[in-house]
Amino acid sequence: MTVRWEKRLDRKTKAKREILLIDFVYEFPDGSKRRIRKVARASKKRKAEAEERAIIRSLESGTFERKEAINNDVKNDDLELIPTMKEFSKTFIELYAIPNNRQREVDLKRQFLRLYLLPDLGHMRIDEVKTIDVDRVKAKLLASGLSAKTVKNAMGCLSKMFNYAVEIGVIDKTPRVRMPQLPPPDFDFFKFDESERLLDAAKKEKDPTWHAAVLFALRTGARRGEMFELRWSDVNLPSRRVDIRRSHSHGYTTKPKNNRMRTIALTSQTVDVLKDLRERQVRRLDNDLVFVSPDGKRISTSTADRALARICKRAVLREVRWHMLRHTCASHLAMWGKPLKLIQEVLGHSTITMTLRYAHLSPDMKAEAMEILDRPWPGHGNAMATQESTSGVEVAETA
Repeated sequence: MTVRWEKRLDRKTKAKREILLIDFVYEFPDGSKRRIRKVARASKKRKAEAEERAIIRSLESGTFERKEAINNDVKNDDLELIPTMKEFSKTFIELYAIPNNRQREVDLKRQFLRLYLLPDLGHMRIDEVKTIDVDRVKAKLLASGLSAKTVKNAMGCLSKMFNYAVEIGVIDKTPRVRMPQLPPPDFDFFKFDESERLLDAAKKEKDPTWHAAVLFALRTGARRGEMFELRWSDVNLPSRRVDIRRSHSHGYTTKPKNNRMRTIALTSQTVDVLKDLRERQVRRLDNDLVFVSPDGKRISTSTADRALARICKRAVLREVRWHMLRHTCASHLAMWGKPLKLIQEVLGHSTITMTLRYAHLSPDMKAEAMEILDRPWPGHGNAMATQESTSGVEVAETA
């Protein structure tokens, strides 16, 4: 029988008292399941077990009233029950995710909970979830064919939910949530001659917006969402700089990734192309977006992807996504020997760890840095001269 003594907090007196809790999962003939969790009316365990058997019989006969199974319906005892994972997930989304995260992140948390976490953990009380339960879910998700990155993001959502439960006093400690090991990040980029072929192909597009967009991506390393949300008010052509203040993704306009606004210097070629683009737009539309469709509307993700695929095909290059042009910008900076710290600032990485993937592209810098080991220590000559001078004095005095 699943009847047990539990300590609960009396909301009126704030004192802890023991209750008998009926808590079990009933499986119907069709395979569906239902969690029954309620405070027993009886004060003795044997009577509470009899009450549980009565509930099971009523479930089998179909006479069990739904309101009897509502987990928080304990007004007669005025006690505060610890919620199930499914119940607490609603609190987590409403009070933690929505006020603190971007809308896209809120949507992802809802998706992780609905698809990956709650199917196996939702019926469990949050203080009953153990490390082994979390490990089982992680192993199941990895075995299902999900990428390690997706599983890691789902586990990150679960970890945040447990931490929030501790912060607000629902549980005392969290189970350990181990993240799956991710393979080393890999990336692709266009070589110098390939990027020039891409730009030449973009010039042949009927709409000059695409040549400007491809050049901007290659020369600034901006993310696709940042680029197609760029406003003319963020572009300072006389000063040759652009401020990345916002991004657009999945229908939402938000701050850039990591909430980091950054300023990027523009090359002379980029300034000239943007000037030409602005002159063309002023004559035909009044839209503050820099990159727009011919009718002045926002460029959708699918439209942008199709345009880049078309340009790659014309240039006889492999089909890539816009994010690969960001990798190309960073790779070219590294190959020209620019410091990784500068590349980090241009790309807007929150940590240098993300930027280190480009370090292997600047071997000449490493070789030059290692050459310094062959040089004499700057103070070496002076020290030897001082020693020889001192020795000479000592010899003279001795003589």
